[in-house]
Amino acid sequence: MRYLILFLFTAPFALVAQNQLQDAYLAFADENYELAVELVTEVVENEKLAEGYMLRADALHKQSNFINALADYDFAEKLGYGGDELFQNRGICRSSLSMYDAAEKDLWRHLEIHPENAKSHYYLGQIDYMNGLMKDAMEHLEYALKFDDEYMPSWYLKGAVYSEMGDYKKAKQCFERAAELEPEFHRIQLNIALIHLEQMRYADAEFMLKELRLVDESMVAEVLYYRGEARYFQKDIEGACEDWTEAAALGDEDARVNYDRICVKQKDNLKKKKRTYAEF
Repeated sequence: MRYLILFLFTAPFALVAQNQLQDAYLAFADENYELAVELVTEVVENEKLAEGYMLRADALHKQSNFINALADYDFAEKLGYGGDELFQNRGICRSSLSMYDAAEKDLWRHLEIHPENAKSHYYLGQIDYMNGLMKDAMEHLEYALKFDDEYMPSWYLKGAVYSEMGDYKKAKQCFERAAELEPEFHRIQLNIALIHLEQMRYADAEFMLKELRLVDESMVAEVLYYRGEARYFQKDIEGACEDWTEAAALGDEDARVNYDRICVKQKDNLKKKKRTYAEF
């Protein structure tokens, strides 16, 4: 009799928990990650479900809340979560926290199960890139593109690796392919403009940067700095100073230095911004 009474009290809650968890999955699918976290939290506060912690980890991960996401991934594993996507997702999360050794272990565990998974190869390549291991990064990216040649991040990172290696012709080809796959990711066009600068094709760089200035407000200061650099090398000092003035007002320190050196003190001593070909 005691067990029957216990069942009558627990069974309705279990049904409610499963329904609420299903609602959380739907919220996650709709990219409403805040609601997904809220719904799952209500569930796991009453019943520690491995799938609940895994779902909340993924939702927190999407919100860039990496520390709390990692804690939930670990707890989902402790509770016996059986999906092998845990290794890939936790590996990516650990990589975002610069926990590269632990991230590599997770990603390799995922590849042991899915050796042809392009995404895991890509993220291993990203870790190698961050550690300055360009040849190792390239090897993973070759595998990633072998298994999925339409995965834009692999082309983008491959372009960045070639840029770091000084092979600007191949870098440009990779960036152009990435742009074909995701034309709205305008940082790719910025990278192609940087390659034009490195190849001393300053008019081409200026033209691309002028277009970028009109279509993307998220990196205006950076675009203006580089357009100033392109104009400087074309002896358009007045135009360069206009761009650096505007970029400096938006917080670009390199633009401020160049404006002071070249436009105010009239010294021919350009401070070149450190090139960054990959933003994660």
